Amino acid sequence: MGTLAEGTPVALEVKQGGKRLKPVNVKAVG
Repeated sequence: MGTLAEGTPVALEVKQGGKRLKPVNVKAVG
């Protein structure tokens, strides 16, 4: 359940401009 918990804050950072976290957010969403 670490992906879901990390997916929340990651998505916020991705919106700010985190290209490195982009793939991480997609994994949590998908």
